[in-house]
Amino acid sequence: MEKVEKDRDILKIGTTTWSYNLNLDNGLMNLEDIIREVSAQGMTVLEVEHRRFSSHTNAYYERIQRLFADNGLEFIMAMDFPFLLMADEEGVEAAMTKFKQQLTTARRLGAKIVRMMGGKLCSPPDETTLARWVEILKKAVEIAAAKNIKLALENHSDFYMEQLEEIVLKCGSPFFGITLDSANAFRIGEDELETVKRLAPHAFHLHLKDYVAAPETEGGVRHVALGEGELPIKDMLQILQGTGYRGVWNFELTRMDGAQDERDASRRSVINLKRFLSQTS
Repeated sequence: MEKVEKDRDILKIGTTTWSYNLNLDNGLMNLEDIIREVSAQGMTVLEVEHRRFSSHTNAYYERIQRLFADNGLEFIMAMDFPFLLMADEEGVEAAMTKFKQQLTTARRLGAKIVRMMGGKLCSPPDETTLARWVEILKKAVEIAAAKNIKLALENHSDFYMEQLEEIVLKCGSPFFGITLDSANAFRIGEDELETVKRLAPHAFHLHLKDYVAAPETEGGVRHVALGEGELPIKDMLQILQGTGYRGVWNFELTRMDGAQDERDASRRSVINLKRFLSQTS
């Protein structure tokens, strides 16, 4: 591992199981393989999506916990795709029960941060819905705080940046912040760099990713290894460093096309991220 100048902490570089989506979905890798791969690439943190656990027995969790320890990795968990805030009035109680169950799993495996998503993709809520969601999140934060876990709500193209800032301020807890994604803003017509500037002070966790422009038939962008696209990643890192961010420098590979090997793209992302951080610190 490297040590950043100016008395900063040892670099914590990590990624998420989402970065190996194709390998996982095609049965080419499982969670255990990814843990070993991430460690072999010199990373120290892995964010695991709850849906990627193949079992929920004590024996399985003990094996995963041992594997994390043996490979020198810190564990962060991501909850299942939006369920808590998307529940209707009648479904909130069941959704909160599911939230508690997944939070218990996170605590069992030693997570200090849990990533969650909020609403419907590319459909930020109206004021009435936002107010309702804030009250639900306040209850969720209380539950997480009792377990000494920080919740990090992602800007997943489901909130405008000012809405996310409003949610954080209204929740008003040191146990609630943001998973700041460097690329998601484009899907709701917001500028990525401006989003980072505004939300960086509230960031607990990151999804650093990069893309190049692509035809509209491909969604307008094609995701690439971090540092190989068009986003001003170095500028974003400088902003985060300027706000005193001390979390994991976590990158995400997403929707990689079949011509790109996720493991190789991950290796290149690690190299580029370390280089950028050494240049901006």
